Amino acid sequence: MKAEKPPASPQCTDCQLWKYGAVSCARFNLRYALNEMLKELPFFCRTAEGKIVCPHKEAKK
Repeated sequence: MKAEKPPASPQCTDCQLWKYGAVSCARFNLRYALNEMLKELPFFCRTAEGKIVCPHKEAKK
């Protein structure tokens, strides 16, 4: 049984895919976390994206 931990992105809190540990969601969470870190580092902040949108939520629109 894997330990429950909150997702890196608040977009993932109500997503069923994240709850089951989907590989694509793990990649999105890592990308989101790295982007948030880049926003805080003055030298790298210009490489951060303004807002990252989950590809699964984007597809539903």
